[in-house]
Amino acid sequence: MKNITFFLIAVCTTISSVSQNYIPIPADSTAEWVVWNGLNDGMCIQNKDFKYFFDGDTVLGQFIYHKLFQSGFYHEYPVGPPGTGCASYYRFENIYVGAIRNDTGKVFLNKGYQDELIYDFTLLPGDTLDTYLAGNDLVIESIDSVMIGDEYRRRFNLFNPDGYSNWIIEGIGHEKGLIEPMYLPLEHASEFYCYAENHEPVYPEEATCDLAINIYEISFVNSLLNIYPNPSKGIITISFKGKYRNIINLKIFSPLGQIIVNSPWSIIQGLNESTIDISSVNSGIYVAVLQDGTNIIRKKFTLSK
Repeated sequence: MKNITFFLIAVCTTISSVSQNYIPIPADSTAEWVVWNGLNDGMCIQNKDFKYFFDGDTVLGQFIYHKLFQSGFYHEYPVGPPGTGCASYYRFENIYVGAIRNDTGKVFLNKGYQDELIYDFTLLPGDTLDTYLAGNDLVIESIDSVMIGDEYRRRFNLFNPDGYSNWIIEGIGHEKGLIEPMYLPLEHASEFYCYAENHEPVYPEEATCDLAINIYEISFVNSLLNIYPNPSKGIITISFKGKYRNIINLKIFSPLGQIIVNSPWSIIQGLNESTIDISSVNSGIYVAVLQDGTNIIRKKFTLSK
């Protein structure tokens, strides 16, 4: 009897989550998405922090589309020493990136040439999602609901064999972004930070990401950098509190100004720690440098054997 009851509850939950009203993209005229993109090709590190938003409609052919824009900042700097090229930093505002339309549970993106299907919320468990964002068909494993603000929205959980996004959510997108690829090569990275309505984050639950992206410069310079133990006998831990997910460059200079460590460091929002063994070098006062484009943080520490 208990098994039958559990089965009926599961069936009712599935039917409820599948049959609830469809929520389009955008679900609200004030909707905003904060996203980060990164690239490290071995020569240059590129970071792009921005937010998506919709502003106005347009007619293409016989359909009405919502115009999608980006605002944020872009910064690029070399993996190697400064002055080796690929160094730039700039803000961008209200950049048009395409138009989106909804059609009975399907979402299309038009970048000026033709419509591409990016989401299909008409599917059922066992169906395949054939999306322009993935390149391969993804199987819908299950459908459940998540609370967004004051309403439930359907979440489509995907079978994930090779690092694709694990879910898509009505009115929001997928875990790597809104119109970003759902699968990324090793050199690339992308992350969906938060979704907001009325300038307040509503997803993920208790999201704290900052919608004012232009404060990034200040937050990087003022971020907490610690090195311990100090003094050290050779193994140090560098602790850095990041404001955003990012790829920064970590260098350690010897007392003579020689670079003994030079490597990119992929950091996340929040506390980051990296343990490094420099026990092969001589005692003295060393300097750790974190660099994000033109922004630099330095911290001295002592190596004492």
